Amino acid sequence: MAAKFRNLCDVAHAPRLAALAVLTLILAGCSVFSPATPQALPTVVLGEPATSSQASAGETNGPAAPQATSSGVTASGKVAPVQEVQMAFATGGLVRAVNVAVGETVEAGQVLISLDYRDAQMAIALAQADLAVAQASYDLVNSSDPLKAQASRAAAALALLQAQNAVAELERSAPLVTAQAQAALANAQKALDDAKRKQVNMSAPRANQTTIDAAQAYYEVKESDLKDAKETYDEVAGLSADDPERAQALLKLNDAQKERDKALITLNWYLGYNSELDIALADTQFALTQAQLAAAEEKWAQVKDGPAKEELALAQARVASAQAQLDLANAPSPAPEQVALAQAQVDAAHARLEAAQAQLTKLTLTAPINGVAATVNVQPGEWVTPGAPVLRLVTLDQLCVETTDLSERDVPKVQVGQEVTVVVKALNEEINGRVTFIAPLADTLGGDVVYKATIALETIPAGLRASMSVTVEFR
Repeated sequence: MAAKFRNLCDVAHAPRLAALAVLTLILAGCSVFSPATPQALPTVVLGEPATSSQASAGETNGPAAPQATSSGVTASGKVAPVQEVQMAFATGGLVRAVNVAVGETVEAGQVLISLDYRDAQMAIALAQADLAVAQASYDLVNSSDPLKAQASRAAAALALLQAQNAVAELERSAPLVTAQAQAALANAQKALDDAKRKQVNMSAPRANQTTIDAAQAYYEVKESDLKDAKETYDEVAGLSADDPERAQALLKLNDAQKERDKALITLNWYLGYNSELDIALADTQFALTQAQLAAAEEKWAQVKDGPAKEELALAQARVASAQAQLDLANAPSPAPEQVALAQAQVDAAHARLEAAQAQLTKLTLTAPINGVAATVNVQPGEWVTPGAPVLRLVTLDQLCVETTDLSERDVPKVQVGQEVTVVVKALNEEINGRVTFIAPLADTLGGDVVYKATIALETIPAGLRASMSVTVEFR
């Protein structure tokens, strides 16, 4: 470039031409030697007037720049639901029913998803029976009525028989429970292997070079077939529309076009990479299958050698309690310690019933708010693990705005309660609003430190939807 400058300076008899050439080279140098690089979009600080050179350059074809506000701060943002609830089960289990689909409106208190609750119902029934027997024994201890004594002894004997049958049923069904747990463990291991394989494949090219070369060759063959079919059709294109030869050539041309397009789609897919969202979903699925495998391994460890120790111990404790109730019912006269024992057994039965009822409530998810199901991540028959998100509710009829790039330089100029103007690009509308929240902790955007501010809207215009992009002008 220095040589070019010297040549231009030597042309002393053409000063205007030299100046023009120098200006041209300088402008070209700006574009050639200073290529643009992607940059994070910072918060725009308004209020600086355009220079005269900008005005004379006619920069009026692009979108109009936002006007200055009293605070001199604007930020990009998006429309978001006022409320958003991620829902999960506190306990693991098999999904029995899913009563909501994505996009459906639900009301607070509505049952959304339930797990298999047959065991919980059985536990409640046994606890109710225990309580009835304990209460009958307590009444017997505090009564001298011979008929009540006889009824209490019969009830105690029945409770003992039921408790003994429950222990026998656990032992009898143990082989089936063990087989089911083993099958669930195998399925969980296979699901984990599949998820791991998918996770690995997501971070690698979709095909090896041999497969890509084969797809490329196949595409070139189909491209050649399409060219031949087009040439054949061109030869008869001038014939009448009902001419058999022309119709046959047109059909072959359409078929060749479809085959070439499919080959091109396949080749492009092999050449591409998976998106960040696909990779993130694969990572999430892998983590979920890991948790499911851990739950299956825990269940297998509990039942591989027979009935689960906790369930068997509980059933045997009921037998002992029923035997004590029967012994108490058969006692000739109640002693103070017998009365105390009867009361303690009533209290314990109450506690077991409450625990069983609480366990049942853990097997059902009910809507905590009125809203719309944004995501539903399970289906009937799937196994869920404790804490794994299965459903997300949002309030689409109550929307707000959240900023995405309010920089650390500008956040000191923003306060809770400050009035704003929200420009909705998709609707070409402006909405008044007010700052209701400023995040105490920052995020990062392209290396810049940014804070999220939440804006309450005075009105919700028709057509406003969650995730729409907006511009927030702080007054």
